[in-house]
Amino acid sequence: MDDVGNPAEPQPGVARPERSIPRLNPDFYAGIQRAVGGVAAGASLAELAHGVAIAVENTAHVFLNTTDPRGARRFDQEFRDHAPGDLDAADRMIDWLVGWDPATQAAIETLLGRLEQALSPPPAP
Repeated sequence: MDDVGNPAEPQPGVARPERSIPRLNPDFYAGIQRAVGGVAAGASLAELAHGVAIAVENTAHVFLNTTDPRGARRFDQEFRDHAPGDLDAADRMIDWLVGWDPATQAAIETLLGRLEQALSPPPAP
């Protein structure tokens, strides 16, 4: 914590918390393509990755604006210009978030579970 009670900014060379969330690129995106089938299966990995990056970004904003506005500003500086074709943007965001505040992992895990659930076809009758 800094002198006003904010989480300390990650410092180079300091051990970062362990990320428990598996890498998203490419398996998570490929799994979504397989699960949804049909029209959505035609979405490219880049399109899926961009949508997931936006969802991670939105989750980060909600979490950080509630818990650490300074962290939210830093996150915006770091990721506001991620390219739509960047397959690794969400993974970099997750790495940054876990390094900034390990409590973000739970929010990201919930998001990813909801995405998988929402994008999976209903069970066959």
